[in-house]
Amino acid sequence: MGLNETCLSAVTRSDESLLGACTPSDSVFFFKTHKTASSSVQNIVYRYGYGRGLAFLLPDGAGHPTNYFGHPRPFDPSMVLEQYSMGRDVYDAYAEHARLNVSGFKAVVNPDAVWFTVLRDPAEAFDSMYHYHGISNK
Repeated sequence: MGLNETCLSAVTRSDESLLGACTPSDSVFFFKTHKTASSSVQNIVYRYGYGRGLAFLLPDGAGHPTNYFGHPRPFDPSMVLEQYSMGRDVYDAYAEHARLNVSGFKAVVNPDAVWFTVLRDPAEAFDSMYHYHGISNK
């Protein structure tokens, strides 16, 4: 299940009269971006998926941080932690940082997944990273 056009219109135009047209998705792909409140959205995705018994695509932790797929390499399906696959070859949910490799993710993510991310004004994101990493103090 993906977002249908009526649901997409309800979300993008904030038209509450159309919200009844939206249906929950059984597969979500949230691509985390830095300094955009993505950890808050990630938590929502985790709770949503856990409550529905979704199989999460998670990093294996071998040679890269466990919350990031492949840095600095682009994502590759071999980076997947299979113990959480629930015996599946295709995963229902994703909510991590990664170097985007669309064909690699499509090989392991449910083809019906709703893909989304959070974007922020680039100047505001830079300012936030500048202060977060303490560059302003150097």
